Formats: sequence, C-alpha cells, structure tokens
Amino acid sequence: LRRRPDSPVWAALCGLLVGLAMLSKANGLTLLIVPLTALLIAWRGGHLTLRGVVRQTIIMLGVAFIAGGFWYARSLILYGDLDGSSTHIQMPWATNAPLTLSDILQRLSVTLISTWADLGWGSIFLPAVAYLVPVLFALTALIGWWRTRLTPDALILLAGLGAGLAGVLYWMTISTYVPGRLVLHLYAAVVWLIVWGWRRFRPDVFRTLTAVSAALILVQAVYTPFLLYQAFFPVPAQAERPAELTGVPLTFDNGAIFAGYRIDDDRVSPGAERWVTLCWGAPDAAEALAIPYAFALHLVGDGDARLAARDSYPGLGRSTLWEPGRYFCERFRYPITGALEPGRVYPLRLKLYDPDTLAEVASVNPAGSPDNRIGWLRSPAAAVD
Repeated sequence: LRRRPDSPVWAALCGLLVGLAMLSKANGLTLLIVPLTALLIAWRGGHLTLRGVVRQTIIMLGVAFIAGGFWYARSLILYGDLDGSSTHIQMPWATNAPLTLSDILQRLSVTLISTWADLGWGSIFLPAVAYLVPVLFALTALIGWWRTRLTPDALILLAGLGAGLAGVLYWMTISTYVPGRLVLHLYAAVVWLIVWGWRRFRPDVFRTLTAVSAALILVQAVYTPFLLYQAFFPVPAQAERPAELTGVPLTFDNGAIFAGYRIDDDRVSPGAERWVTLCWGAPDAAEALAIPYAFALHLVGDGDARLAARDSYPGLGRSTLWEPGRYFCERFRYPITGALEPGRVYPLRLKLYDPDTLAEVASVNPAGSPDNRIGWLRSPAAAVD
C-alpha cells in the first residue's frame, strides 16, 4: 500500500487482512495503524492527496468492518462495550488496582516468555539460557539501529509495534495474566526490525531481507521439536519411586497411583505463585494403563471456594504415561488467585477425571478411606507487635 498508495485494491486488501485479524483477537484492531501509517507517509511524501487519503481510509475501514466489525457490534449489544473486556472484569484473573511499573514489568515478562516458548498449559519452559537468544537478537539490532535513519517501512513497523504494545498495556489494566498470544501478531514486525538492525553491520550479508527473516524464524523452529516433545509426549518414567516427596499418596479406581508432591514453599499469600511437582505411578501389570492424563489440583476454602486451581490437559490426548510399575513427575506454576485469610491452613485436593464426561475418578488414601486431599498450604498470620 505504501508503494501504490492510490490503489483501491491494495486498500481493500489491507482492510480485509485487518478485519480477519480483528476476528482472531480483539487486539488485532491495533493493526489498523499499519495501513493508516502507510497512507500518511504517502501523503507527507507528496504521493497521495489528502482527498486520496480519506478515500483510501474509507475503503480500508469499510472492508475491515465488513469482514470483522460485526463481532464488535455483537459485543456492544451483548456486553455494552466494543471489545468484550467487561466480561474479563468479572473473571478471577481480573484486576481493579492501579497499574504500577512493577506490574508492567512482571506481566510483560510473562508475556514475552510465553511468546517465545510456553507450552503444556504454561508448564513447559526452555532452559533459562535459551531465553537469552531473543534478548541478544534484540539488543544487537538496537545497536545496529543507533544513529540509523528511519526508513518509511521502518516507521510503519514501529507504528504497528507501538500500537500493539499499547494494546497489551491496556489489557494489563484489566487482567493479572497477559498471555504471549496477545503479541504474536507483532512477531513479523519484530523480526524485520531486528534484521534491518543487523543490516547496518554487514549490508552484503543481509542484502536479501526476506531470506534472512525466514532464517530467523527457523531459529525458533529449531526449538519446537524439543518443546513439543516435552509438552505433548510422555515425560521420562523411572522404576523407583521419586525421592523427597511429601503429601498423602492416593490410589484411584482406574489403577492410577499418586505418589506425592513437592512444592517450593507451603506458605502462600494472595497473588503468590508456587512451583509444584506432582508425581504419579502405575501398578505392576501386563499392560500400561490406557487412561487420559487429566487432573485438577485445587486449593479450597470455605464452601469449597477455589483459591488456586490447575486443570490440566497437557496435550497427551489418548496416549498413556502410565507404564507398568513406573513413575513420572510433572512440574508447573501454581498461582494463588483467591482471597486468603491470615493464620489459616487450606487443603489441597487432587482429582483425576474423564475429560469427556468430566466425571471424577474415585480415590482412597493409604487407610483405604475415600479421600482426595493430598496436603495443606498455610497462610501465615500477621506479625505480632
């Protein structure tokens, strides 16, 4: 559109792509800034009249809202707001507190990490050193951009990136959890800006920007098989019962065995996050247990109110982890989302269930009594003066 700013076909195509992005995620609306910036650059450069800018904008917005605007109209009718954010305010992850710099840094770090690699319902991460790769990419690109004149194309990419990050900041004002998928539509802009930054060092090597950009995307693709294996295939099993486990073992009616768990700290407070490791096993048998691995770990208060929860579908489908006579463990983050009273002890309840019927599989403790409590978390009392 920047190279052919007076073309109604390109204006319509940009509008269609933006409309489809709007249907994908509400923050796809921020991509409107990309073609709008292209038109403004063309106008400032004398390649398009002001009347042409207005005409192209009308075409673009018209097609965008024909393609995706009906969803926003539906949201306005149902919820009273264009993007449906009022529904999130009613959810457990909502926040009404003023946004602080600490909040921004903490939530943005979660967003960036989960964009690069965060699979298996937020429990599969790369080794810490692997996250240095995208950081080094960005830092070296910034060095390359230092004292480099911004081209019109770069301005368009920066406008899209800025509007997208503004959308993320808006989301932070209504939610304590900002997943990486909210910035995935900016990934291409980041890649191109990085490549352009590198071009300053070796223009001869980075002459073909598209080829280098494709290579950069392949860098992430190299990580994918390892991540997918951990997130969607069986984790390593062992013959011996894992050591240093705490909690009450459980035996389920379908033969599954819960061996115990580990936690980094059993003291919790509202908004805290703990790392939990659950260890499972199967009895000695001729065949593996062909049951889905779907569980719910709930920290409950009065009236079984959920103060923390993890309902796991780690992507294993109908495959089995339950090898005869062997054990396996899974480690994951466990955020405390509910309100806790100081000086109380809250039970941890663990359930296996059928993912199709959601029926809970009965379990018993070592005494043979029906139970699903595996341990307790403490909410420390306030300090006494």
